[in-house]
Amino acid sequence: MTDCNNSMAPNDEELLSYALDDEPLAREKEGHLAYCFICQQRLEDYKRTHAYLLARLYRTQCPSATKLNYYCADLLTVDQAPTIESHLRVCPLCANEVGMIRQTLANFDPLPPTDEASATPASVRRIIASPVPQRRVLATRGVALEGEWSRQYRAEALSILLELSHSSSGDNLLLGVFSNAYAVSETETFEGFVVKLYRTTDFQLLQDLRAGSSTTQEYSDMPLRTTQIDDLGDIVFTAVPAGEYTMVVHLPDSDIIIEDLSVS
Repeated sequence: MTDCNNSMAPNDEELLSYALDDEPLAREKEGHLAYCFICQQRLEDYKRTHAYLLARLYRTQCPSATKLNYYCADLLTVDQAPTIESHLRVCPLCANEVGMIRQTLANFDPLPPTDEASATPASVRRIIASPVPQRRVLATRGVALEGEWSRQYRAEALSILLELSHSSSGDNLLLGVFSNAYAVSETETFEGFVVKLYRTTDFQLLQDLRAGSSTTQEYSDMPLRTTQIDDLGDIVFTAVPAGEYTMVVHLPDSDIIIEDLSVS
């Protein structure tokens, strides 16, 4: 960046205060800025740098929205909850977000009325599944469960129960039961729909690389595991390595995203 040698040119500190904090410049320096291309370029460089850092670093130390939802729904482990509580004591943004989440959960209707006229959207949508208090024990066909954790989610009409368990050989099993919350019969399932399991880092990379692409293209690569929901609404991901995962359920009109699945 070229410096301006004019004696009326604002220095770096003055330009930073002007660009970031709206601090006024002295009249003679503001007059100089109005006609000096070099100082105008310096000012734009500071503004661009600030915008870039804000986009990259803003709330980087804050828990994800999903973890705050887990905290409010009492779905965190005993090791995770104290970390969130400590953060809330020093972060007014997250504390305010937790207050809004708790208000939403307090007014949550597990079976809201559905409008058939609006049930078929024009294009594929992306929906983040929300954790809710569990209402029944997870059981899948042919698998004995001694799970580390189990969670329940809702995404519009889709009800999802997940459990991390172990096979007889000690491998991690990620089990799921999918059902329609509005179904009149337990036999109404989402049979045949594709479910993909991504490492969270891979999933985030896809979002970055495919920014602006359609939803169906966005999740087409790099799943660690892929399966289909069976006739009973069950899925089983076998031999899942330890790590953090994101699950994507591909429905005809939407992609359901389930975040922050931790396998230890």
